[in-house]
Amino acid sequence: MKKSFWIILLCFVTTVNAQNKLRIKMLSSSLDYYKHLHDKHFFEKKGKAYRLLSIDKYNIYAIEYLIRFYQHEETLDSVNCFFQDLINNNPQEVEPYLIRDYLWDYNYRNTFERIRRLKMAWLIDSNHYDINVNIGKIYYDLFNKEHLDNKNKTEIDYYAKQAYFYLSRGCVIDTTKIEELKYPIIQLASYLEDTTAYQKLKSMKSTYDYFPLSAFMHLPIDWETNFKINVIDCQTFKQRAFLGIKNAVGTKSYYTSILQRFNEKALKNINEDIFRFLWLRTFHHPIVIVIKKQKNRVKLYWKVLSGQSGYRIGKCYIKGCKYFPLSIWTSFLQQLDSINYWNLRSCNINYGYDGSNWILEGKINGNYWIVDRWTGGEIQAVCKQLIKMTDIKIKPSKIY
Repeated sequence: MKKSFWIILLCFVTTVNAQNKLRIKMLSSSLDYYKHLHDKHFFEKKGKAYRLLSIDKYNIYAIEYLIRFYQHEETLDSVNCFFQDLINNNPQEVEPYLIRDYLWDYNYRNTFERIRRLKMAWLIDSNHYDINVNIGKIYYDLFNKEHLDNKNKTEIDYYAKQAYFYLSRGCVIDTTKIEELKYPIIQLASYLEDTTAYQKLKSMKSTYDYFPLSAFMHLPIDWETNFKINVIDCQTFKQRAFLGIKNAVGTKSYYTSILQRFNEKALKNINEDIFRFLWLRTFHHPIVIVIKKQKNRVKLYWKVLSGQSGYRIGKCYIKGCKYFPLSIWTSFLQQLDSINYWNLRSCNINYGYDGSNWILEGKINGNYWIVDRWTGGEIQAVCKQLIKMTDIKIKPSKIY
């Protein structure tokens, strides 16, 4: 009897959980601002938002909807009341502070108010990665802006020390983020004349999965000592010629997700002489072509996804493979030498919104390199040769 009771109870709980997940998914979709941007009835769903919060108290779609609703109704005080209630009802949790900072304080409150609120969260959990890094990045931004405005040294010193403290804690809390955080910390250590920390970070080897983050960064030569350069953003008008960490993280994540969809491994985990060309055209199928040297021959294979690189990328729906004599490998390496491939800068600043990314990775004798170019650049001719070697039929007008 007892056994039957527990089986029935387990089935009931499982069913309820499944129903709640489905409700959360449906309600979240109905409150997604970007999906319903032109829906004239969008701001008539306040009840749905509160219903969703009743089963998922930190649902980002519901909270963002309510913020936009109060903005639309021009009752901004209601936003403050909403977040204060969220904090009061969950006094030992940091999520209300982080969500507020992400959705509201970031755009609508002054910098020092953001710091004050995040430090309240820090008192609850001083070992939370996002809290430490968010505070550190705000102080780093202040440090950078004070240099741009030539403000007094006392304030700059304070911001530098605070930024260094919180960003360094972030590295300790999550060691996988060291590659991402070390650049501003190196710059801060240089300013603070902390030679020990500076040398330690400079000599630290980066750990990465598919791509090294540095491959997608384009910083000025003097970034370590030019404290007017914001190595995280590099997006101000004066710094438009550079690409910082923020851009690199986004690019790396995007390219990684596509290679994973292709079921491709990271080249660093492949003990072969190999090159991989990833071709991403905004309005056409993503394509990957791999050429590698085997004992007595050269293997070339390719895969095509069903979607478009600039939209939904789809699933792998075309695969092919060919074999060539070793002379093809020699010829391919000679082509690479003719463009000085191994000495090309990994990325440059020429890019747009609608076009294509050509990414060519190479690994020879354990040495890895990557070149990423908008519409092909210096690697276009080499990659076109790889395209010709496949059985993929592409009109000349579609090669861009």
